[in-house]
Amino acid sequence: MEGSMFADAMNSLVEDVVVEAGKNVTLGCPGVTEDSLVLMLEWRANGMRLLEYKSRSTTVVRRTEQNRMSLSLKNYSLQLHPVTAADSGMYECLVNNRNTPEAVIKLIVREITGCTRIECRRWLRGIDAKASVEVSPKAAEDSDRLQGDETDDSGRTLPLP
Repeated sequence: MEGSMFADAMNSLVEDVVVEAGKNVTLGCPGVTEDSLVLMLEWRANGMRLLEYKSRSTTVVRRTEQNRMSLSLKNYSLQLHPVTAADSGMYECLVNNRNTPEAVIKLIVREITGCTRIECRRWLRGIDAKASVEVSPKAAEDSDRLQGDETDDSGRTLPLP
């Protein structure tokens, strides 16, 4: 039964959401606003139930995800904190026993691997959120090790650990 609803959902509008692994993401429930009357709601990923809301109570179906997943009761958005590559997939929000969602959300989680520039280290440390980051596949065994020097804002050279 779950698979057939997912197949029907594939005929709906698809919205892409791209996020980097380790970040938090909020997926809005398409067609639902703060003024919507929601008696029951179900979030699914790839056709499998993740979370359900009914009788003013929220239940995370997958116990292993309870600490990473929550529902905003303000607008019924699904919050994942933090996202992992395994979270990539097709998400749907079904409201009040509807068989098909208003839209399907395609979540694409990108992992950072093989940083090739020093800005990547600064960005990963949270020093410079606006730094440019080049991401490339791991080309060699040691490509995940950053080499070289880092400079602070005054231009002084700081050795990398």
